[in-house]
Amino acid sequence: MKSVFLAFAFISLFLSAHGQRNLKFEPEIRAFERLDSLEKPATGQILLYGSSSMRLWNNYAQDLAGYRVVNRGFGGSEMSDAIYFFDRVVLPLRPSLILLYEGDNDISNGEKTPKRIYEDFKTFMALVEAKLPDTKVAVYSLRPSIAREKTMPQQREVNATFKKYCRKHSKKAFYIDVFDALCTSSGQPNAEYLVGDMLHLNDKGYAVWTKATRDFLKEKIVQDTFVAPTLQLLPQNPHYFQYQGKPTVIVGSGEHYGAVMNLDFNYDTYLATLQKDGLNTTRLFMGAYYEQPGAFGIQHNTMAPAEDKLLLPWNKEQGKYNLDSWNDAYFRRLHDFMQKAAQRGIIVEITLFSAYYGAGWAYHPLNGLNNINGTPADLLPNRVNTLDNGSLLKFQEAYTRKLVTELNRYDHFYFEIQNEPWAEGKDTILVWNDYLGPEDLKQSWLQWKNTLEIASESSRNWHKAVSGWIADTEKPMGKKHLISHNIANFKLPVFVSDPRISIYTFHYASPEAVTMNYGLNKVIGFNETGFAGKSDETYRRQAWRFMMRGGGLFGHLDYSFSVGYEDGTDLSNDAPGGGSPRLRSYFKVLKNYLESLELTTLQPDQSFLQHVEGAFSYAMRDATQWIVYIEPILSKPAGIQLILPKGTYTATWTDVQTGSVLLTEPVTITELVHTLRSPAGTNDKVLKVEKK
Repeated sequence: MKSVFLAFAFISLFLSAHGQRNLKFEPEIRAFERLDSLEKPATGQILLYGSSSMRLWNNYAQDLAGYRVVNRGFGGSEMSDAIYFFDRVVLPLRPSLILLYEGDNDISNGEKTPKRIYEDFKTFMALVEAKLPDTKVAVYSLRPSIAREKTMPQQREVNATFKKYCRKHSKKAFYIDVFDALCTSSGQPNAEYLVGDMLHLNDKGYAVWTKATRDFLKEKIVQDTFVAPTLQLLPQNPHYFQYQGKPTVIVGSGEHYGAVMNLDFNYDTYLATLQKDGLNTTRLFMGAYYEQPGAFGIQHNTMAPAEDKLLLPWNKEQGKYNLDSWNDAYFRRLHDFMQKAAQRGIIVEITLFSAYYGAGWAYHPLNGLNNINGTPADLLPNRVNTLDNGSLLKFQEAYTRKLVTELNRYDHFYFEIQNEPWAEGKDTILVWNDYLGPEDLKQSWLQWKNTLEIASESSRNWHKAVSGWIADTEKPMGKKHLISHNIANFKLPVFVSDPRISIYTFHYASPEAVTMNYGLNKVIGFNETGFAGKSDETYRRQAWRFMMRGGGLFGHLDYSFSVGYEDGTDLSNDAPGGGSPRLRSYFKVLKNYLESLELTTLQPDQSFLQHVEGAFSYAMRDATQWIVYIEPILSKPAGIQLILPKGTYTATWTDVQTGSVLLTEPVTITELVHTLRSPAGTNDKVLKVEKK
């Protein structure tokens, strides 16, 4: 305690003595503060801190891909400046690791000896120890340059003191040596690594710098501490996700995709409701498609705002859209939504395009009738999202690249290329139920319920082009985001061959959609429900069935969210689906239950069930547990015939409606097949068997 007090006292004297010099850095420091106030960075990142070698590391995010990194370098600074601005720049970020480069300017300015620089470095370390005791520091050696070749002896002296200090404080401080690597074989500064001023590093120089940094991180730092938080497939089990370094499933129940485009929709309340209800996703259409009031029989449709409340990515000129002119108001609202979703832990599906369902194409901005850019006005809807769409393609590409660029900074989303591509342009239609025909459906347009529609080859080729635009735009950027392909209604074996796709989604999905595609080792998702009545029980059972087959994503289309009911309580909405606070509580139970298991090893497995008497069943296992979800068909207890190794186990039955434990009992297995009896009742429930 005494040492901390003395450190604070010394630092206070230091800061008061250095105030005047630091006024020249105020504009840069205030810019950092403004940036952090607009989008507060996550704590626990790697912080690049120091002079121009840090400030000019423009490709740091790409060079250190896989790590969470934030750059707060300010050119011309000295070690004393790094100390002076510590509370304003470093402390709010609370980094896990500081990569520090200072001392070069201290020497060249002619005011400080190597000894003085070393004393300032120790003051900096004392500050870190006092205010950020869990933060580590890696200090770079001072680097050679032709412009400052005369200072190389002092640089070497400073480097020796840094190295000695780090060796002595090896749990807190680390030394990254770049000096020799940036010299020629004769020990002189290597011009090959410098820009025209012969002082600062060029791309080749930063490649050397990056290699030294990555080698250090790999050798000395546990990567999981700084693993990039961007949503990705779970490395150990790519049927699920990893977000902010943690295994997760995506489960949600959200509005009809218009939260940003509909100015009447209060997404602050909406996102707060999703968080309160324990869910973690929403789906967002970006503006290439919207609906008009009354579409699809939806009474209160958040994706069908009044014309004066519709906000799209393009500006209008004389009543028509200009596809070359971006609407700043739209992007401000989009960024505000994304920032608030991130704060609430909500993962966003960014749906770029959609089918137009025939007549819907007539009023959309990309249609030549509605823009000033000369896109085809007579283009048939089934050619819009293909490579054979004339001049429209370049505007689709520009729109995609613009959104990818705007959104790249965020970690909590994935792209879906197109919603329901099979709705226009079908190569194949298969009968879903041989015993149900058009005459049984009464309304001919509902025949889609009895068909498996496969998107056309021209649609699939266009999808590949769009995924290529996404990947190409993100290539020089720091973050890489997952891409989803919406395959079909119900179930189909995936027929898409595109290595950029990580998620395959289905609408109104059968659990068989997971089973027949599980071998792809990607996430299989069910991202739109509906057309199955309004019963909460129906959609709860759909969710459990799908996820217990190995699905990694479930998103319910929740019509209880509407304008004025952003808290999800519009139970009177006349729409082709359901949604309610109670249903969302069911989904919360499902999400929490799955995430209580070991997702790194979780997989569907029926092999430990010989038979389930009186109930439909869906089974999984992880490294230490066996899980069975049942839907009883009789009120009496169901019989679960288990095939497990002999031994002692604990069996726990859970109510999937409330999440409460119905029964816990010890189980001793002495024979090949052991029968467990479920609690009575026809309500669905889930069993977990764990070896003691």
